[in-house]
Amino acid sequence: CLLAVLKCGAAYWLIDSSDHVARREVLFSELQPRLLIACDHEPMTTRCATVTVQSLLRYESPPEDLARSLVSGENLAYVATTSGSSGVPKLVGVTRANLASITAAWAKEYRLAERCHVHLQVASPTFDVFTGDVVRGLCTGATLVLCTDEVRATPASLFDCMTRYKVDCVEFVWPLFEKLVAYLERTGKRLPSLKLL
Repeated sequence: CLLAVLKCGAAYWLIDSSDHVARREVLFSELQPRLLIACDHEPMTTRCATVTVQSLLRYESPPEDLARSLVSGENLAYVATTSGSSGVPKLVGVTRANLASITAAWAKEYRLAERCHVHLQVASPTFDVFTGDVVRGLCTGATLVLCTDEVRATPASLFDCMTRYKVDCVEFVWPLFEKLVAYLERTGKRLPSLKLL
């Protein structure tokens, strides 16, 4: 859905359904999205129209009433949410030009096209690092391996995923990295395909 949203000229905002309801409502009120694409039928808000992923899969082509727009670099690509450590979460808009610029910088500085061919996405989708993982992988012609909660749950399952797909590029959040390193030290296992961390 994320790629489809970008392709049709819209912007996305990823929501954690486990977020506190009051926090979500504050963000919905501030952002005022037009459409919510939900994983299931559980209503998350009444502030906008809601469709499920399953209902979208029934379309062979985009619905006729899907808005088309002229897309420029100044259009939003996505909206991220701060942690709210100050008491109130804040919305941060990232334009398509911003996203293209940072993607080009990552590709150049890390030499992604020549060095890295399999990127592992391990961050929660609501964390801004998720988008970085996606664009670093897909916009440099690499394979993107999406990491499920089950795979992230234990260092052993994360290691198995990384070795099975021969992951050579990953950006870790510190607690996950720490657990994986402890696992590797304890078991003596290695990740020979890993080139960029």
